[in-house]
Amino acid sequence: MAQVQVVTPTTQAPALNVGAVLKTALIHAHGPNYIAYHNWLTLNAGAKPANVQIIPNAGVNFNSLNFGLRGGPACKTMGGYMVGATPAQTPTGLKSQYGVRATMLYHALNAPINLHTWLTACLNCGNKPSGWVNPHRFGIPTGGQIYNKPNVLLAMLNGGFTPKSPQWGHSLISLKVVGQTVPAKPKTKSPAKK
Repeated sequence: MAQVQVVTPTTQAPALNVGAVLKTALIHAHGPNYIAYHNWLTLNAGAKPANVQIIPNAGVNFNSLNFGLRGGPACKTMGGYMVGATPAQTPTGLKSQYGVRATMLYHALNAPINLHTWLTACLNCGNKPSGWVNPHRFGIPTGGQIYNKPNVLLAMLNGGFTPKSPQWGHSLISLKVVGQTVPAKPKTKSPAKK
């Protein structure tokens, strides 16, 4: 029996604008402009962070930062955030020796790194030790950022978390569209039997 190819109509995915770069601050009167970030991502990267790289701007590195470092030093090892933690009155019963924001900033500025990889690594891992040692996450139990509302990413684009930052309004990173998505293959069905 011959196979009949059935093509399911789909909505056309946004085209990738490979090479598009975002390196301007995304600020509005109330702080970070998440809408502008999502609009840029949709218009240029098919709304997929996996198509984007974080690239530190010229002259910017972790040691040149003057914000996001008060919570402690950066954990430089994936899954190592809770290593060496000490007892404390926290939901986990432990306090890390590392800073949440410093850890996120360190990995973004020792890049280039894929935006999806970085956003996923920044997510909370929960209160169970088994989640802390994931080699694809930093191991932050709580206090990480939300994938769709990345406050630390916007801080790097805006030059700080608030207008009090001396670097405010000057982007420390660029987001560059580099990936390409593979179109879905049409489904093949056998004809119905009579």
